[in-house]
Amino acid sequence: MAFSEYTSDVFRQIHAAENERHERLNAQLTLPTAIVTVLCGLLSFYLDKYPAESSDGYVIWFGVCLLALFVSVGCAIVCLILAMYSYTYRYTSHPRDVESYMRGMEAWYIAIGVEAKEIPEKIESDMRELMTEQYMECAATNRKLNSEKAKFLHFAKLGIVIALVSVAVSIYPFHMGVKGVEKIHKVQLVKE
Repeated sequence: MAFSEYTSDVFRQIHAAENERHERLNAQLTLPTAIVTVLCGLLSFYLDKYPAESSDGYVIWFGVCLLALFVSVGCAIVCLILAMYSYTYRYTSHPRDVESYMRGMEAWYIAIGVEAKEIPEKIESDMRELMTEQYMECAATNRKLNSEKAKFLHFAKLGIVIALVSVAVSIYPFHMGVKGVEKIHKVQLVKE
């Protein structure tokens, strides 16, 4: 199928747009990763301070918030990992392969007896067709991968929002119940 220059340009632009989208999605992974790291530190702090032996209402409220924080951070981590890895993007042929293809086409046209002045035009038409097909295939594959990556990034951000809400809700019961529970130290009275 012969493609016009306009059609080839459209598919080239779609391919370029998907490559740019890929770069933007990769750039969007850094902030959620940093936030999840901070939330993991906070989760560790909360787990260290949680008084398991107390059944105070504040401690139970804090425990529910802690569980929501744990689950949402876990989901965010899984989604971030799924957004970061296991994507094989497609790209157009290497320039040396394209040059080799052009030389092969030139040799083939010479071998079948095409006039020398018609060969560059035929090679250009063949190249337009080859590259347009590659742009179409690459853009379709990359769009699918970008959509999947964006979906997992969205779910990771949702997990982070739920975790942040859990942190906000847990601050009050933490200060009232958990920090209010003083650890009893062994005291020994000594008579002088």
